[in-house]
This record gives sequence, C-alpha cells and structure tokens, in this order.
Amino acid sequence: VKDVLTQGGLRVGGKTRRGLGAFKVVELRESKDTPDANPKAQQTDTSFSCDLVPETLWMFGGGTSESADSAPVRGTRIEWDKIGKGSVKRGWIVPGSAIKGALRHRATFHAHRLAGSFIDKPNKPAHEQAEGWIKELFGSHETGTSGKVFIDDVFLPLEQGGLAPIQDHVAIN
Repeated sequence: VKDVLTQGGLRVGGKTRRGLGAFKVVELRESKDTPDANPKAQQTDTSFSCDLVPETLWMFGGGTSESADSAPVRGTRIEWDKIGKGSVKRGWIVPGSAIKGALRHRATFHAHRLAGSFIDKPNKPAHEQAEGWIKELFGSHETGTSGKVFIDDVFLPLEQGGLAPIQDHVAIN
C-alpha cells in the first residue's frame, strides 16, 4: 500500500492529466486487528490511515455555481460543543469515492502486472485473477458487492481556506 501511495503516479479528483490532484503522503499508519479479538484467528484485518498534503490544486466537482460550469462540492454538518449544543457548519466535501477511484485505478495496474496480464499479450486466466483481486478489494457494481476498502468523505470547514480558483473552460455546442 505504501508503495502505491508514494510512487508519485497517483492523482485524486478531476483534471489529473492537466497536472491537478498530486499529493504527498505525510504519514502512513497501519494497524492490524483479528476478528472478535481472537489472537488465534486465521484472518487478520489490516487498516491504513494517512495524512495527505496537496502538491498541486485538487478539483472535486459536482457542485453548482452561478459563475462557473463546475464548482467544488459544498455541504453542511452539525458540530457539537462540550456542553452538547450543536451548530451547523458549512464547508467543502472531498468525496471518499474520488480517492477510492484513484486507488482502484492504480491497484488495477499493479494487479494485472503481478498476475502477468498485459494488453499486448492476452492471458485470460491472468486477467480473471487480477480482476478477482480488484473486485475483492474494491467491490463490484455488477454484483452489488462491497469490497474491503472503505474511504470516508472529508469535510473541510469554509474557514480552512486553501481552495482553488474557479476552473473556467470553453464549451462548444
């Protein structure tokens, strides 16, 4: 996992071919857990968490704006203080699906490489093995199964700043 995250080819969000979405992994934390806290269990679940720092602009579209074709996604959430009083906070949302999609794309490359499945040398068993690994990790839309990789959305308060300017583009109809 560390190699996939730190080798530099992974990008998140939109317009990655234009140089957006680069990041640096500041810290990667790993924890192992056995089901039911049974030390003799055969299966061990491994969890990773990390801190990412943008190296270029990140663009996660889907929001609306009167002055642009695409805008960052905004949302609200309730934050509770120490005495149990809640207040509504506005902010930006970085969808976990955007990060999961980038990881799935890069993991697919490595799964096919490790299985020996290459576009110029068709190998159906290797291809099926690689796709099986990816479906096990990330799930399948076709069968409606969830995978083992879960990434939460990130909520950034508006006052945190650091937002990219609006990305205008010309559309020809």
